[in-house]
Amino acid sequence: SLTELVDKASSRNPSIRFRLSSIEPQEINTGLLSLIKQGRLCPHLHIPLQSGSDRILKAMNRGYSKSFFKNLIQDVSLNCPGIAIGTDVIAGFPGETEEDFQKTVMLLEDLPLSYIHVFPYSKRPNTKASQMPNQLTENIKRKRAGIIRELSKKKKYHYITRHLGQIMDVIIEGNISNNGLYKGISQNYLKVLLKGMGLSPGRLFKAKALEVRGEELFCEVVRKPV
Repeated sequence: SLTELVDKASSRNPSIRFRLSSIEPQEINTGLLSLIKQGRLCPHLHIPLQSGSDRILKAMNRGYSKSFFKNLIQDVSLNCPGIAIGTDVIAGFPGETEEDFQKTVMLLEDLPLSYIHVFPYSKRPNTKASQMPNQLTENIKRKRAGIIRELSKKKKYHYITRHLGQIMDVIIEGNISNNGLYKGISQNYLKVLLKGMGLSPGRLFKAKALEVRGEELFCEVVRKPV
């Protein structure tokens, strides 16, 4: 299983920071959450929702319900405080009514998410969805996607500001100027700007979050790697 694979990989390589990318809701279990709590897996999960309407989820053949997803996200957040949880949503799936869309928006508002990726539905050749009736106009799809993007901005800003004053583990990705400004990524997938000199890409530093700059945290190094 995925949990067993991560368990073995992190046990054999304790100096490597492991992070999962997109993971289906049905793949998350107590064993995986335990690895996050132990610090053997980065506290960040990207769990696709796609729709907050049970009717649309069934049409998508997603294999789970709105209540299952809601309970899962709340359980993850409760068991792993501070974890970054992202999700995917498709706006304007064939047959999606205004009521279906509002159910999605209300669910997203209610969940402890740190960001949302939204995609207007687009036809793919030889798929069942492309042959479904009640295809929505591009204008409706763009409008609905825009509403969710605005919600994502609010969620992301709220999550970022929660970390002000906190000390985080940050991996340096590279320098972005000649005056000692570096970019990095925190253990919970926040984009970070670091002021310093001679910071080596790929190295892990302890850094304190001082201020929010757009969608990034400006930090100062408080402890260099051993």
